[in-house]
Amino acid sequence: MARERMTLAKLFRRHGVDPEMLPHAPPSPPDSLVRTRITQAPLQPCAACGEDSSHILVRDFGDGPRWVDLCWEHGWATVEPAPRMPTTLEGILADVREVAAELGLELRPISPEEFQEMAHRARKRRGQP
Repeated sequence: MARERMTLAKLFRRHGVDPEMLPHAPPSPPDSLVRTRITQAPLQPCAACGEDSSHILVRDFGDGPRWVDLCWEHGWATVEPAPRMPTTLEGILADVREVAAELGLELRPISPEEFQEMAHRARKRRGQP
């Protein structure tokens, strides 16, 4: 399934998001803070659609760093591919399968629902609802 790729600016225009209304973030937050934000209960709402977030970015839109919380669909739609990186899900999975096979690993992609369940279990382990 091909997803429409877009920039954050296009996503924000399409959904009427004012970046200045996003919550302030520390510059270059440590990974531990990002992990806490992405697994804390309740989950942060996607800046574009309000669904539970699964992608967290920190971007400066000119007035200091801001948290950009995005759901699965909007997060992947705005990911910029690296040079020579495949740009379709099928191409990406083919590359990952090849590397996994070289390492003798079994690849098992997870669905957005499984990802959310993993986040839920992580919150429970930390004593959060």
